[in-house]
Amino acid sequence: MVALANDASTEIERRVRAFCSDLNNRIPLLTVPPGTPDLRVIRCRIAPFNAGSAVRTPRQQAEFVSSNRSWVCWGAHMSDRARHVRLTSHGRYVADPRALFGAHFPLFTRLWGNLMRLHGLRNFRSGHGWGEGDGYHLELPGARIGRSDVRAQACLEEYVRITRLEGRPRNQRFERSYRDALAPHLERVLPAQRMTPNPPPVSGPGQRLL
Repeated sequence: MVALANDASTEIERRVRAFCSDLNNRIPLLTVPPGTPDLRVIRCRIAPFNAGSAVRTPRQQAEFVSSNRSWVCWGAHMSDRARHVRLTSHGRYVADPRALFGAHFPLFTRLWGNLMRLHGLRNFRSGHGWGEGDGYHLELPGARIGRSDVRAQACLEEYVRITRLEGRPRNQRFERSYRDALAPHLERVLPAQRMTPNPPPVSGPGQRLL
């Protein structure tokens, strides 16, 4: 099916591509001492979709929460209104822009924030400017779904399923913050486990059952 011109997925793609294009053009114009860093080789692009940078299913979002790479079940990726970008330097992924830019990091973040405003983008906290903790996340205004949305509820249930039944790690911060939201899903997914009596002791050599 051909996407409509005002489709949210098309719009976030358009804005983020324009953001990266402007960033690539303007980073070399920052005033820093030559070679610290070499601004000419720093590039911005949209992260590959298989890295979770685009739309996520409830299961995928639950996996991000479990692995402490996301902190809610109702983020902008659930509505396909967010993208992640990547910076590279000399073709290599820049995991820590602060380390790359050093003392010039404020110049970079000022440019980043100005271009976010120019292109109508928000950070992962729905605010303007570099989002410390998830800086490469860009989203449209009002992108988050409601907590009662069926996708958010499905994510909560998937989270309970993968952390209680499949052995995935628990996100303690998430569970403390949203204990009430998780409660009905714990009730639904785990009732059989709570009602199962402890198994009888197994006798071994020299052991007598009481």
